[in-house]
Amino acid sequence: MPWHERPVFSPPHRDGMTLRLVGLAGGVALATRTSMDDPPECALFDPVSDRWSTIEPAGPATPLLYEHGLLALPDGRALAVGGGFLNPTANCSTFDPGTRTWRVGPALPHALSSPAVAVVGERVLAVRRGAVVAWTPGDAEWEVLPGLGNEFLRTEGSFYPPVLVGAPDGSALWVVVDSFSEAARMNPETEAWEDFERPPLLAAGVARVAGEVVLAGGDEYEGQGLCSRRVERWRTGWQRGRELPEKRRNARVIWLGDRTMAVVGGARRAPERGTRMDAYDTEPAESMFVGDGESEWRVEPSPPFGAFFDCCPVGGGGLLALQRSGCHLWRP
Repeated sequence: MPWHERPVFSPPHRDGMTLRLVGLAGGVALATRTSMDDPPECALFDPVSDRWSTIEPAGPATPLLYEHGLLALPDGRALAVGGGFLNPTANCSTFDPGTRTWRVGPALPHALSSPAVAVVGERVLAVRRGAVVAWTPGDAEWEVLPGLGNEFLRTEGSFYPPVLVGAPDGSALWVVVDSFSEAARMNPETEAWEDFERPPLLAAGVARVAGEVVLAGGDEYEGQGLCSRRVERWRTGWQRGRELPEKRRNARVIWLGDRTMAVVGGARRAPERGTRMDAYDTEPAESMFVGDGESEWRVEPSPPFGAFFDCCPVGGGGLLALQRSGCHLWRP
């Protein structure tokens, strides 16, 4: 099925703004847009009515700041934490799509800008610069957990931020697939971080899909700047999955429900050494792949953007893609 253009929820996205997009209960999508200078913007997309509706700011109950972390909670709400860039904050707030309101949550123990966030078991973890904090929805406070050791912190200077994934066994995985690869695992019993089997791909898409962690596309050889069709799946160790129909690098892996995922965006080749990262846009992906990682992938059109955009699942197994001044919807 082709992608269909939809209106954006506010004036075109400008440089210096942060865009976040997350799928919530009921199949709706929440988008937030922030900058260092302008008031925050927030809107809901309903795939049934096919429209955006603006969420009006509510003073301190909408503490969305530049470079905040955003994720969907298991109970259907959204959680926004941290932000502030040059002046990080400890803000925390939850959004209820049913009442269309934000509520102030417990402040973080540490001010965090651009935190990696994930649902891990029954808790939410937020990680930045080695600091690790956790919150169980409904509790009055966040708790401080053992931090990441220095051996894992070279990731702070990478172009692509580390990915935090809640693993099926209740542990947390800290995965880096930039120009180098590394990973750490938080033991769910001791809450200490320990070495984890290095990801076998660089510049790959990373996501939890059902009971597995999936890597798709990327570079098989460290430092070579290549693309591949390779798919790796981890449950008790990395194992090969069904190869992608075409080579990809820096794609997104989006879990659509059950065991189905979409590999979307990214580039068909890596840029030449020494070129700017936006060289990826010279050969952006023209197709995306939908499947379970075991059987044959289904090839679908890619959204008409460059290599980089935000994307999330919406009701009916669809996808919503948002980038700067464009918005497109895909339905299976």
